[in-house]
Amino acid sequence: MSVITIRLDEELENLLNQEIQLADKSRSDLVREALEQYLAYRNQERLRQSIVLEMKNLPADVRQEGLAVAEDFLPYGDEAASGQASQEKGSPWWK
Repeated sequence: MSVITIRLDEELENLLNQEIQLADKSRSDLVREALEQYLAYRNQERLRQSIVLEMKNLPADVRQEGLAVAEDFLPYGDEAASGQASQEKGSPWWK
Protein backbone atom coordinates (compact mmCIF):
# COMPACT_ATOMS: atom_id res chain seq x y z
CA MET A 1 0.00 0.00 0.00
CA SER A 2 1.36 3.42 -0.88
CA VAL A 3 1.38 6.56 1.24
CA ILE A 4 0.14 9.94 -0.02
CA THR A 5 0.65 13.24 1.74
CA ILE A 6 -1.84 16.06 1.13
CA ARG A 7 -2.25 19.55 2.51
CA LEU A 8 -5.65 20.60 3.81
CA ASP A 9 -6.80 24.06 4.70
CA GLU A 10 -8.07 24.47 8.24
CA GLU A 11 -11.75 24.34 7.31
CA LEU A 12 -11.41 21.12 5.33
CA GLU A 13 -9.36 19.53 8.09
CA ASN A 14 -12.03 20.46 10.65
CA LEU A 15 -14.73 18.92 8.46
CA LEU A 16 -12.65 15.78 8.05
CA ASN A 17 -12.07 15.52 11.79
CA GLN A 18 -15.80 15.92 12.46
CA GLU A 19 -16.61 13.16 9.99
CA ILE A 20 -13.96 10.90 11.50
CA GLN A 21 -15.69 11.19 14.88
CA LEU A 22 -19.18 10.73 13.44
CA ALA A 23 -18.23 7.77 11.26
CA ASP A 24 -15.95 6.25 13.88
CA LYS A 25 -13.34 5.51 11.21
CA SER A 26 -9.67 6.22 10.85
CA ARG A 27 -8.52 9.19 8.80
CA SER A 28 -6.97 6.84 6.24
CA ASP A 29 -10.14 4.74 5.92
CA LEU A 30 -12.34 7.79 5.47
CA VAL A 31 -10.08 9.44 2.90
CA ARG A 32 -9.63 6.12 1.05
CA GLU A 33 -13.42 5.64 0.86
CA ALA A 34 -13.94 9.19 -0.37
CA LEU A 35 -11.25 8.78 -3.03
CA GLU A 36 -12.71 5.44 -4.18
CA GLN A 37 -16.17 7.00 -4.50
CA TYR A 38 -14.83 10.04 -6.33
CA LEU A 39 -12.82 7.96 -8.80
CA ALA A 40 -15.81 5.67 -9.46
CA TYR A 41 -17.96 8.77 -10.04
CA ARG A 42 -15.41 10.25 -12.47
CA ASN A 43 -15.22 6.96 -14.36
CA GLN A 44 -19.02 6.86 -14.63
CA GLU A 45 -19.06 10.45 -15.91
CA ARG A 46 -16.51 9.61 -18.61
CA LEU A 47 -18.66 6.65 -19.65
CA ARG A 48 -21.75 8.86 -19.81
CA GLN A 49 -19.92 11.44 -21.90
CA SER A 50 -18.77 8.80 -24.37
CA ILE A 51 -22.31 7.41 -24.65
CA VAL A 52 -23.71 10.88 -25.29
CA LEU A 53 -21.09 11.52 -27.98
CA GLU A 54 -21.87 8.22 -29.66
CA MET A 55 -25.62 8.91 -29.54
CA LYS A 56 -25.08 12.28 -31.18
CA ASN A 57 -23.38 10.49 -34.09
CA LEU A 58 -26.29 8.10 -34.67
CA PRO A 59 -28.83 8.66 -37.44
CA ALA A 60 -31.84 10.61 -36.20
CA ASP A 61 -34.28 7.67 -36.26
CA VAL A 62 -31.94 5.39 -34.34
CA ARG A 63 -31.17 8.16 -31.87
CA GLN A 64 -34.89 8.72 -31.25
CA GLU A 65 -35.37 5.02 -30.58
CA GLY A 66 -32.47 5.08 -28.10
CA LEU A 67 -33.94 8.11 -26.34
CA ALA A 68 -37.31 6.36 -26.10
CA VAL A 69 -35.68 3.35 -24.44
CA ALA A 70 -33.80 5.64 -22.05
CA GLU A 71 -37.06 7.41 -21.17
CA ASP A 72 -38.56 4.05 -20.20
CA PHE A 73 -35.85 3.60 -17.58
CA LEU A 74 -35.96 7.18 -16.22
CA PRO A 75 -38.46 6.35 -13.42
CA TYR A 76 -35.98 3.83 -12.01
CA GLY A 77 -33.34 6.51 -11.54
CA ASP A 78 -29.62 6.18 -11.80
CA GLU A 79 -28.67 4.00 -8.84
CA ALA A 80 -24.94 4.38 -9.49
CA ALA A 81 -25.06 8.14 -9.30
CA SER A 82 -27.82 8.62 -6.75
CA GLY A 83 -27.00 11.38 -4.37
CA GLN A 84 -24.57 13.07 -6.75
CA ALA A 85 -25.02 16.83 -6.81
CA SER A 86 -24.35 17.16 -10.55
CA GLN A 87 -27.48 15.27 -11.51
CA GLU A 88 -30.84 16.81 -10.74
CA LYS A 89 -33.43 14.31 -9.59
CA GLY A 90 -35.50 13.19 -12.55
CA SER A 91 -33.21 14.94 -15.02
CA PRO A 92 -32.06 12.70 -17.86
CA TRP A 93 -28.29 12.25 -17.95
CA TRP A 94 -28.19 12.09 -21.74
CA LYS A 95 -29.33 15.68 -22.27
